[in-house]
Amino acid sequence: MYKPLTAGAFCAALITFIVFITCKNNDFVALDDYAYIVNNTHIANPGWNTFIWSFTSVFEGNWHPLTMLSLAFDRYIWGLKPFGFHLTNMIIHCISVYISCFVFWRILRESASDNLSERSVAIGSIGAALFFSLHPLRVESVVWASERKDVLCMLFIITSILMYFRYSDRKKKTPQITCWHFPEYYFVLSLSALALLSKPTAVSLPFILIIIDYYPLKRLKDRTSFTGAITEKIPFGILSIIGVASTLFAQQIAMVNAPKVDVLSRLLVACKALLFYLAASIWPSTLMAFYKHPGNVASYAMAEYLIYAGVFSAICLLVLCFRRKHPALSAFWLFYVITVLPMLGLIQVGGQWVADRYSYLPSLAIAIFWGSLLAYFVDKFQISNKRVLAGSVISLLVSQLILYSVLTLRQIQVWKNTDTLASRIIDYSPNQSGAPYLARAIYRNESGRYQEALSDIGEAMKIALRNGLTRTYPETAFVQAVILKNLARYPEALATLDWGIQACVDGAPSDAVKFRKDLVRLVENQK
Repeated sequence: MYKPLTAGAFCAALITFIVFITCKNNDFVALDDYAYIVNNTHIANPGWNTFIWSFTSVFEGNWHPLTMLSLAFDRYIWGLKPFGFHLTNMIIHCISVYISCFVFWRILRESASDNLSERSVAIGSIGAALFFSLHPLRVESVVWASERKDVLCMLFIITSILMYFRYSDRKKKTPQITCWHFPEYYFVLSLSALALLSKPTAVSLPFILIIIDYYPLKRLKDRTSFTGAITEKIPFGILSIIGVASTLFAQQIAMVNAPKVDVLSRLLVACKALLFYLAASIWPSTLMAFYKHPGNVASYAMAEYLIYAGVFSAICLLVLCFRRKHPALSAFWLFYVITVLPMLGLIQVGGQWVADRYSYLPSLAIAIFWGSLLAYFVDKFQISNKRVLAGSVISLLVSQLILYSVLTLRQIQVWKNTDTLASRIIDYSPNQSGAPYLARAIYRNESGRYQEALSDIGEAMKIALRNGLTRTYPETAFVQAVILKNLARYPEALATLDWGIQACVDGAPSDAVKFRKDLVRLVENQK
């Protein structure tokens, strides 16, 4: 191991912490934070019951017990102070950044062979780690308190990859000994299980390990070695199957409430999504917390989406043509596609078609590619007749990293509170969804900004009525009634509440009935 790499990895983690510590004053946001943390009675007093609940219950359409236990631990330590939850997310992210330097080192060193110096590979590895950690796409995964599952899952995945390299080193020295005799193998398997208990994204880990076998380890030399590598992954595959089954079971309600999209449209939107993360990784503009699904695009935008499908197919064909000459490109592309595949909406869950957080694991492939460019040109900079070109490219890459850091600092402030987060969505996609208007209305009402809140809830109601979203009528009406009450417009509040109660399919909730009695009394007193 190149000795300065350890110091460089520590510096990368420290720089990442310095950038993300700017979220220290960020609040919880009305996007799962209240459900997962603030109003979650299951983690309010952590104990044995919390442990049992986390493993035996589906919560908010998800089953990720380790994530819930980590949030329960934070709740025990910090109470309801948002800073503590943000701090834990940051620390976990920084640890992953530190470990990723060594993973990138192994990959770039194996890929570069003897062509690049150790110094160049180390700089490329540290640069790749910084590209991964400081990119604005990381903000949603790190700064969103209840997105703990992302950073926790990544920590176990990146550690399992590093441990897998150590296992492969020992296996290479004694190929006749089966995998069951190596402690490192069981460490990798255990880390895989922990990753799955954190987030279902880890179902792609068996495929990641096979890609690593293909390149850079080059273990898949013949049929015997290929069979051996696949056999090693059988326990990982079983874990992934269990993970897929538990996820499909947990998200049944979310799938029922998801937009009804035909199969062809899902495939076309998936092709665009694959390109979206690549484009956003290069130029991360207009990032926001919710990207509304475009629906059945095959019926109204077939030509546009066929272009996306064509571009994706062209990239795949290009990678296939150069697989022998440049196997690293094939490995990077396979890693990217395999890791983003579970989030492409082929099985539609929720109303979004992409999300910034979905890029967290796939971005490792893009970071490695970026780091390999940096390592290559750092090495070429040592050659006098190539110094100008190499220096220019290095300056461009470093400038890109600085620009991303500035954009990350700005994006962190977008997640400051519910108002700033909802406002970003509304600014970039006005009148597309009623959810951000509803969230901002509730926040502004609680802040005493009643007139602004009334304007927002009115817009949310218009969108719900225009799109026939009957299941959102009651909540929207109840919030509007509360705001009207705070404005002392009691008759309007009562009429709105009655309309909302009539829209309830399962009957009015008890708090709505109690609120109606209060409104009736206020209306009578006003008379």
